[in-house]
Amino acid sequence: MKRIVTALAAVAAFGMLVSAANAQEWFRTSQAKPNTVKLGIFMPSNGDVKDATKDVWFNAAIERVIADVPDSASDITCELGYMRAKGDGDYKLRNIPLTLNWRVHAPQSMAGGSSLYYGLGAGPNFIRAEDGSSDSLVKLGGAAFVGIENKDWMCELKYNYVKAWDKNVGGLIATVGYRF
Repeated sequence: MKRIVTALAAVAAFGMLVSAANAQEWFRTSQAKPNTVKLGIFMPSNGDVKDATKDVWFNAAIERVIADVPDSASDITCELGYMRAKGDGDYKLRNIPLTLNWRVHAPQSMAGGSSLYYGLGAGPNFIRAEDGSSDSLVKLGGAAFVGIENKDWMCELKYNYVKAWDKNVGGLIATVGYRF
């Protein structure tokens, strides 16, 4: 319960920060396709987590551009992800990260209208482990990412870090996304 209250307090603090700024400007985006659906794989970096589950997990996410940062080549996005792995027997591990991301777009385009981007994100991770009984946690996590994009698609490499049960249950995420 304490963890849920902490996560809600963090979301409320962010809401107050945004409302203190000119909210009308912040939640306006010039992008024609602000939503992205991502599918890919997650590879945990901790050896104990790999041993308890599998080396590669399924990963899915939906991301939305929520604001263009005025006078810069960057934007703010919100992403809801889902990672799940099944280990031996009844063991299962799930992580649902909710991150607020700051994404910077490269000033020059590559061939075909594609461009590079990079950024950082942070937010609560809703983690659940099942092995006959269940144990759930809400932990603050962080992410660093780099990708290539155009108006219709994107490819991204992200490192997600979140510590639970004294282990990093994060790792490398590789996704392909479709913008709409």
